[in-house]
Amino acid sequence: GKSTQVPQFLLEEGLVSKELGRRCCVTQPRRVAVLSVSRRVAEERKCDLGDEIGYAMRFDTCAGDRTAVKFATDGYLLREATSSSSSSSSSLKTGESQSLLR
Repeated sequence: GKSTQVPQFLLEEGLVSKELGRRCCVTQPRRVAVLSVSRRVAEERKCDLGDEIGYAMRFDTCAGDRTAVKFATDGYLLREATSSSSSSSSSLKTGESQSLLR
């Protein structure tokens, strides 16, 4: 689906890269979906969760300095977007919350 394949295409094409300062945040409506999708993509990319692929939600974050794609709950994204200290940390947002950002 879109949530698992689009971020991988962006990584493969170099459009998302921690080294270039380009990150991607993919939203999911529920915590369970964030965990399962992030684990699946990390497994498909053959990387450890929290390295190139990570996740973030209230009270639980598994992301590091090398994380280029972060899966997050809608609520986490909204809090991050309204926070002045991290407003520029994600440059591309895709997923279920698109309509919330319009």
